[in-house]
Amino acid sequence: MVPLRFNKLDLRDYLYHLYGVEVRKVRSWLLQKPPHREFEETIDNPRATGRWSRPPPEKRMTVELLRPFVFPAPPEDRSPWDGLMHDRMKKEMQEHLDMRRGARQNKFPLPDEVPLRTERVTLAKEAKKLMLGEKRWSNGIELDERWADAEAGAQGRPGRQEKGETTAPKA
Repeated sequence: MVPLRFNKLDLRDYLYHLYGVEVRKVRSWLLQKPPHREFEETIDNPRATGRWSRPPPEKRMTVELLRPFVFPAPPEDRSPWDGLMHDRMKKEMQEHLDMRRGARQNKFPLPDEVPLRTERVTLAKEAKKLMLGEKRWSNGIELDERWADAEAGAQGRPGRQEKGETTAPKA
């Protein structure tokens, strides 16, 4: 499939400059899609009919090459394409497939047998630090000065205490 505005010369030029292959012959055709009715449903008439229309066609091209095409070797250094993330995703997909195969055979792992993911452990540690007051949460956005006044007023209000503060009983 190629864009509708793509012509035979464009495809020949594209293949030559991208892969360095020479093209002997190019065939192109339009594949028409079937017409369909655009329904316009309303509250009054949910079975209302609409007009018939045909979606735009798909353009397809095939080429006959001068010499057989040989795919280039995959690059050794995949860092520009984030190869580490690709490897992690591949590993996760394999684990998921293994789990589904076990589920088909009615072999479900117990919750204790499933290892905790590192993201989940890290998030639990961060939450614990926040709850104990060792770390203060901030999203790094400066608030408008009107919010600073509201925040100061909220801290001076009776009944609101920071963690660790105590109030003396009134006599």
